[in-house]
Amino acid sequence: MIVVTGTFKLTNASAAMQLQQAAVTALTETRKEPGCITYEFSQLVDAGNTFRIYEEWESEAALKIHAGQPWVKAFLDALELGGVSEMQVSKFEAGPKSPLD
Repeated sequence: MIVVTGTFKLTNASAAMQLQQAAVTALTETRKEPGCITYEFSQLVDAGNTFRIYEEWESEAALKIHAGQPWVKAFLDALELGGVSEMQVSKFEAGPKSPLD
């Protein structure tokens, strides 16, 4: 399983609504993609215009296909309009999930 996690902060507060609209489309469409296990987007309540993404993919190939989708481009375009001042995104391979005891 491939996990992608990241945070980013917008410098243009008025662009946050446009980003949220693009995120709703990305969430809806991405969750339908083959190989998508989890796809989440949230705004941090204690950090202003800071947002977080969390994704789980069955394979690197599924993630690569996802990266070329039009809703991903629209989301990235909305990020650019928002003037990203800070961004950290990481990808790693994880083993199977198990309950936390």
